Amino acid sequence: MKRILLFFVLTCVSLTGVIAQTSLEGNVTDVTNGDPILFGAVALYKNDVLITGVETDLDGNYFFSDVDPGTYDVEA
Repeated sequence: MKRILLFFVLTCVSLTGVIAQTSLEGNVTDVTNGDPILFGAVALYKNDVLITGVETDLDGNYFFSDVDPGTYDVEA
């Protein structure tokens, strides 16, 4: 019984390591005066394909969660 449980635990641990996801965050400000851009649209692209989009908050911050590892372009 202990061997079956150990096999199950090791299998679950190794599978979770394969499915890695991360997050991406930043801040959007006005070039001329440095003020934050409120409720600005921020788009996330991978290989010129739109993946998702978010809006900035009251401080100009944006946050993308559950992003697969890779190279992306961010457009605000």
